[in-house]
Amino acid sequence: MFPPYYVTNLDTQPERWQRMEKVSQFIGRPITRIPAASPSEFKNKSYFSEQLQRPLSFPEIGCFYSHRKVWEKILSGPSPYAFVFEDDAVISPKITTLEEFLNKESFSFDIVHIENPRKGPFFLTDRNSIKDASSIKLFRLLSQSVGAAGLAISKRGAEKLLQVTEPFAPVDEIMLSKYSKIWKNLLIYQTNPVLVWQLDEFKSNLPSSLMSTIDNTTGKRQFNFAANILKLFKKIDYLAYLTKFKKEKIKLDYSEKEVLKDQLFL
Repeated sequence: MFPPYYVTNLDTQPERWQRMEKVSQFIGRPITRIPAASPSEFKNKSYFSEQLQRPLSFPEIGCFYSHRKVWEKILSGPSPYAFVFEDDAVISPKITTLEEFLNKESFSFDIVHIENPRKGPFFLTDRNSIKDASSIKLFRLLSQSVGAAGLAISKRGAEKLLQVTEPFAPVDEIMLSKYSKIWKNLLIYQTNPVLVWQLDEFKSNLPSSLMSTIDNTTGKRQFNFAANILKLFKKIDYLAYLTKFKKEKIKLDYSEKEVLKDQLFL
């Protein structure tokens, strides 16, 4: 019995779903489409992020509510965890090796970040937390990361994430930023090698139907002295939090990207 493999996809973007059906065949796992949230499902049509000091874009709001629908599915479903992808994900077949590890091992986690953290070639971990899953290793993620295109989320993780009822930042910043008010409550791991990439990390000249709408729609940052002071205190709190761990810097393994460059299914 496979765990659920969920993909969020807008009704207006069938070509993205068609690509993900090919990805499903490639990795040998059925993928379930979750219709992305429509504006009628938003509690509000505009939000200001105190964390980022700018308004959230409409696509960012939609992305949050789309992921929230998946969290609800995970929490109400029979599986102890699920894989969650966005519809521009490029997925390594080694995802099944990770699946086998998560199915067999007594492994406690809230989120496993499977994709490229996009914060440089290294990430920070606790050297006492390393888990060996055959050709994949899992490391407690203690440094900042971005991207929600490839995740494994447990029931416990979904329950924690569902406590966030409205977006205070883009969904990946809510889960993965050290400035997020829930970050310290989440047990997050990073896979190495990286197993999921986004299409724009392979090609810059993508068809318009496959281009990201998130990066180009962010609002202008607004300077706020009090908010910047609060951010400084959060950074100090983060550095104090790190003293609890035996920190180690790990170099990211990008070898799967070379394998996947001819498997984009454009």
